Formats: sequence, structure tokens, C-alpha cells
Amino acid sequence: TADVCITQTTDKMNTQKKKRNSDSDKERKMKKSLEKESRSKQSERKRNKTRTDKRIRRDQTFRSTILSKKEKLLVCIRHGHSLAQGAKRGERYSSQYIDAALSEKGIRQAKDLADKVETPELVVCSALTRAIQTACYLFGARNDCKIVSTRLACELGRIPENKTRPLKELKKDRRLLKLKGFERISFLQNSTKNSSNSKSTNHKTIRGLSGLRTVARFCKWLENREERFITLVGHSSFIGTLIGTFSRVENCSPIFIKIGPKGVEILSEKTFESQKNLLQSNK
Repeated sequence: TADVCITQTTDKMNTQKKKRNSDSDKERKMKKSLEKESRSKQSERKRNKTRTDKRIRRDQTFRSTILSKKEKLLVCIRHGHSLAQGAKRGERYSSQYIDAALSEKGIRQAKDLADKVETPELVVCSALTRAIQTACYLFGARNDCKIVSTRLACELGRIPENKTRPLKELKKDRRLLKLKGFERISFLQNSTKNSSNSKSTNHKTIRGLSGLRTVARFCKWLENREERFITLVGHSSFIGTLIGTFSRVENCSPIFIKIGPKGVEILSEKTFESQKNLLQSNK
């Protein structure tokens, strides 16, 4: 009986010991898991901070490269929703979307914005159909508004919707011919190539920005214009690169900026209005 009691006691102690060891193993595993998760989170925060710091440095570097001796106030508006935007992911590279026009949604967006925008000294739109349409819906009915179309403001990237058409073809497009103000648009045949005689900024300080030279050429062209209060009807990547955020721009959502000796500066609507009034009073 005594031996049985001793055996039972020993078994019970062994069981308790195994349980303690098991609990201890679970605690160790949980502790290791928590430590691993903590290290992972710290690593992710560090990577995010590095990316943010790089983006800030890149933005600061970019904004200092786009300079203008004369201050220019720009309202940047991305065109309305296009047919290509409404296409399925795989279909967007189809040839049917070459120089895609506005969708019904895009036309409504442009018409809704028309009453909310002021008449500038100059409207600049790209040579792509959706930007021309948006410019006409916004300013076509204003006979005193000067509209200029240039390839220098075309979208960045080589997908079909960003491919321009010949001017002869544009002027025969029935969708454009029926728009108010289309006949008043001045189409400038600007070269999109670098001039070998022009002094260009050293853009090697910013890597991976293939559209920077295009935007820089546009700003140089803009600097030589006499107008100082300008509306740009353009595209998401182009405007994002111009303002230095490199992020997606919403359709028909105005962004207010100033280009001057210190580079590009994004302004609030209120600040933009006060700067514009000051600019006009100094004429």
C-alpha cells in the first residue's frame, strides 16, 4: 500500500512537472512570438519612416528645380472621368482606348465644376481629347477666355489613352466640333524633345522621375508667357509630378499652386485668392 501511494504521488508530481514545463514552453513560445511581432512592427515603422524621409527629400529637391523668375499662379485641374478609366484592368491597354474621350460621368463632372471656377488670363490644356473636352466644358462658353492646347502638358506614360492624335484628325472629330469654344482653341505645335542649345537642370539628383524633364519644359514654356493667372487642364501623373506629390489626382478637383523663384508651392484656396488679388493690383 505504501509503495502504491509513493508511486501515485510520484506520478502526480511528474504530471504536475510536465504541466509546468508545458506551460513554461507555451509562455516561452508566446514570448518569442510577441518579440518577433514587435521586431517586425519596428522594422516596418523604420521602413515607412525611411520611405517618408526619401519622399520628403525628393519632393523638396523637385520643388527647388522648377523655378520661375516671374511668379505664376496656377489652378491645376485634372480632366473628367474618361472611358479608359472605366475600362476593366486588362482592357485598358487595348487600342480602342487610344486618346480616350470623356465618359458620361466625366462630362457631368466637368459641367458641375464649370460654375465654380474663375475665368483666368489663360487656359492651358493638353493635346489629348479628354483634356480638350474638359477645357471646353469649363471655359468654352466664355468668349473672353483664351484657350491654348499644347503637347507639353500631355499625360506621362505610354499607355494607349496617352497617345496623341494628329491635329488634322482632332479638327475633324465630331465630338470636339460640337463643343462650345473648340474653334477658339490655339493648338501649339511645341516640340516635346529637349533642345540641345537650352540649359537644363541637372535632373540626375532625382532618380526614377521619367516625366520630370517634360514638366520642366512645360514650366519653362509657361515662364515665357506674359499671363500670370493660369488654369491648367491636364492629367493625374503630370499634375502630381508638377506639384511634387507624385500621387494620384482626383478628376475635376482644383489644386492651387504658385511657381516662383523659390520653386513650386501648394496653396489653400483662400491664400491663392489673396495672392491673385495682390498680383492683379500690382499690374
